[in-house]
Amino acid sequence: MKRIFTLIAVTIALGFSSVSSVYATLTVTINNRTQAQINVSDPVAVCAGSDAFFFWGVTNNPPVNPVTNQMWSGTAYTYITSDPTLQFITFNSPTPGTYYLTFSAIESGVTYSVTQPIVVYSKDPLSLDFPTVSPYNSCEGSSVSLEASGTLYYYWERTTDAQAIGSDPTVEETPPGLGTWTYRVYGYNEGCPTNPEFIEFEIDVEQAATVDAGGPYEACTSSGVILNGSIGGSALSATWSGGAGTFSDATDLNATYFPAASEAGTNVMLTLTTNDPPTVCPAVSDNATVTVYLQPIADAGADGNSCSLEYNLAA
Repeated sequence: MKRIFTLIAVTIALGFSSVSSVYATLTVTINNRTQAQINVSDPVAVCAGSDAFFFWGVTNNPPVNPVTNQMWSGTAYTYITSDPTLQFITFNSPTPGTYYLTFSAIESGVTYSVTQPIVVYSKDPLSLDFPTVSPYNSCEGSSVSLEASGTLYYYWERTTDAQAIGSDPTVEETPPGLGTWTYRVYGYNEGCPTNPEFIEFEIDVEQAATVDAGGPYEACTSSGVILNGSIGGSALSATWSGGAGTFSDATDLNATYFPAASEAGTNVMLTLTTNDPPTVCPAVSDNATVTVYLQPIADAGADGNSCSLEYNLAA
């Protein structure tokens, strides 16, 4: 984008006359601005390596002895990329610093000039510190710390759905779903874009594993209890663990658990854990409780003999 900055000119009160009119004021301007405006404005800000455009103008120029020898000069002169004798010039400096651009003209042997400061700001080197690879693999529902450095101001955008996600050097981002999401980080300093202007990268979101141990369950020590586990997502298998008893097959989601005698009258915690999925997502687990009841005992009492028709039993 071309940026036109204003050099502010000098207003010179001179008296001129001709057969038809009187010229009371000669005004010399740069980019149509006056000296008073220069005095109250900030220096022109330019980004290193970017074009800035300037032009001079003269109003109320008398037909007799008009202004001559219009010229650009100053420390900015070296960086005028067009013909410095032209009315319209282009300034472009690759080096940060403060420069001065002067326009001068001569009228009746008197030189009039005006000088405008120009501050050239650097294009900072933008760096993406994390992720360090693209695409970066992340697990479904997980947050990723995005980190950049090298300049003062940042702007992060999820370009896949055109969502702004932050303006700090570090932002926490949780992609909204499975698949590939594209991001950009922009940097700038005093209005100047960084070099490069932005960095683009991708995050691949992979499916997480899920598991459900079922329950709660009930069992007696004399008989087992059939478990009802389930898995989903990226999980391919799962294994039962826990308790002092035994499993018919610990890798069967519907295994039978046989409590140990010592577990009678207690609550036993069993855990179902998935395999480590073939993705960046971790294994997951879930717990279920088995209530183990005491085995009922029947006792008819001691043996006895009786010849009568009546006999009292004691249990």
